[in-house]
Amino acid sequence: YERGLSFVVTDDTALKNDLHRNLSAAALQATQYDLAKTQALLSISSDDDSNLHDDKALLRAGTASYKLGDFCTAKSMFERLLNISPSYEPGIQMLEHTKDRLTEEKTGQYEFGAMTIAAKNDFGEYGSFLRRTEIRPSKIAGRGLFATEDIRCGEIVLCEKAFTAEPRPKSGPSKPAEMMDLHNNSKHIGSYAALFSATVRKIVDNPSLAHILDLHTDGTRESQKTIPIVDGLPAVDVFRVHSLLKRNVFSFGKHAIVNTPPTELNKIHETGADAVGLWYQVSHINHSCIANCHRNFIGDMMIVRANFDIPKNTEITLAYIEHSPLPSVQQGEFQMNWGFQCTCNLCISEQYITPNTKMYKHLVDAAATFKRWKTHPATATEVIKKAQELVALAQIIFITIIIMQE
Repeated sequence: YERGLSFVVTDDTALKNDLHRNLSAAALQATQYDLAKTQALLSISSDDDSNLHDDKALLRAGTASYKLGDFCTAKSMFERLLNISPSYEPGIQMLEHTKDRLTEEKTGQYEFGAMTIAAKNDFGEYGSFLRRTEIRPSKIAGRGLFATEDIRCGEIVLCEKAFTAEPRPKSGPSKPAEMMDLHNNSKHIGSYAALFSATVRKIVDNPSLAHILDLHTDGTRESQKTIPIVDGLPAVDVFRVHSLLKRNVFSFGKHAIVNTPPTELNKIHETGADAVGLWYQVSHINHSCIANCHRNFIGDMMIVRANFDIPKNTEITLAYIEHSPLPSVQQGEFQMNWGFQCTCNLCISEQYITPNTKMYKHLVDAAATFKRWKTHPATATEVIKKAQELVALAQIIFITIIIMQE
């Protein structure tokens, strides 16, 4: 189709429109949504009523916008289509789907039960509910995510569809994806390697999504929001993509729960045994061991809820990993995986708790007692009393630490 366009006679408008429209269809199948949208719009005549094929062009332009997550533009395309062909069934269906996505974006209301069932088979199509948060400079580090309104405990802070996601590799004769990282002398197998390839491909195919390249990397690369075009093709820095994935990827499969031990996370990532994904908005959330939010997943949709009331303009925080009883292990994981040392109040306090101190022994004993009592055949009143004793012991330990700091 591209070669045909280069040879077509200038005044043969009908043929040019056919070639643009067919090129749009091919690009849509190849997931090159930027190209599909551009070519579809080029094939539309100046007068909607003068071209019988404008409905197909508008359907393709709207579908490409829908796939890019631009639901407002998609809606206008489908409405324009139905003005031409009111009974065109594909247009009616896509307009309904688009309205559903816009409702999800605006209200944060989802059919979570249906989503859970659908996620067993495939990642669904949903809108991202992000209006309660905003990216701003952070006192913790770089940029952060902040609440734009008061959010009550238990409420949804945001729901975000992954930019790219890869499920856990399935058992079978096919060989999992592999990737060699010569810069760090390491090898990645399975879902992470597949995610890297899918992310590079998506950016190359759709340069309008270049904002993903602005995510935090290892600090050695300058900010980037656009993709340079070299010899007519987008030039994507694959090393930058790898660096930002290392800093921003989340696991969301079997081991996605926060209480996965830190020492196990590296094994999971190295072997590619878990589902992984990249989320743009969520990637701006900074870490705190005493986080004001927690995350859950339905397929590749991340749902972030408030742990307690969050006033307007408060920074949103998540615990990247489960808190470790050994501060040295905890800080080592932060430095290796994200390149920082945590300085939250809990970490500052716990630096005084080392394995050779009485405080450490008391906390270990308290944790072991709490674990036993979670399944103890005692009455609820007895369990509550024991929990209160353990809390009182922990408070005494941390008050002692505060006095030591002063």
